Amino acid sequence: MLVAEALELHEDAADVLEKFGLPCHRCAVADVETVAEGAVAKGLDVERILTALNSLFIKETTREDSPPDKEGGTGPVVQI
Repeated sequence: MLVAEALELHEDAADVLEKFGLPCHRCAVADVETVAEGAVAKGLDVERILTALNSLFIKETTREDSPPDKEGGTGPVVQI
């Protein structure tokens, strides 16, 4: 998932990226670089960042008023 896409999915995604030392949401590469690419370029733990982002998205989409997606999941998932 592109950094820009993650930012669009949840208002706290930028905070998560900052927490892990990935400030690329403030630069031009956010529209062309994936979260994983940014993390690898900075030598960061990709899995920890993706887990933190996914927890945001899952919390957002598992409210009672949010039905499962067409595959039966709970919404967007950031993948490598």
